[in-house]
Amino acid sequence: MHSNIPSSVVFLHGLTGHREKTWTAEGETEPWPRSLLPKDLPTARIITYGYDANVLHLTRVAGQNTVREHAMTLINDLGALRTDAVGRPVIFVVHSLGGLVIQ
Repeated sequence: MHSNIPSSVVFLHGLTGHREKTWTAEGETEPWPRSLLPKDLPTARIITYGYDANVLHLTRVAGQNTVREHAMTLINDLGALRTDAVGRPVIFVVHSLGGLVIQ
């Protein structure tokens, strides 16, 4: 099934995740949203959003932002990215902590 409705599909990783590695299958070179979704959603803007979700680092300080701070940064970044997309629906695909950030 194909959709011609222009939309933005935003992927948000979870705890200790990465904006591309979380969505990339073992042995593949690119995230599956980038390789698979354009076939079914040709007019969609596919976004893999990253934020510092590491709570433990052995060699440096772990991420210090709160969930609310991550959410505010996401809102600001998406707002800047979508200045040309007024009225375009946003679909969020989230994992773990990403769900709390979206909430």
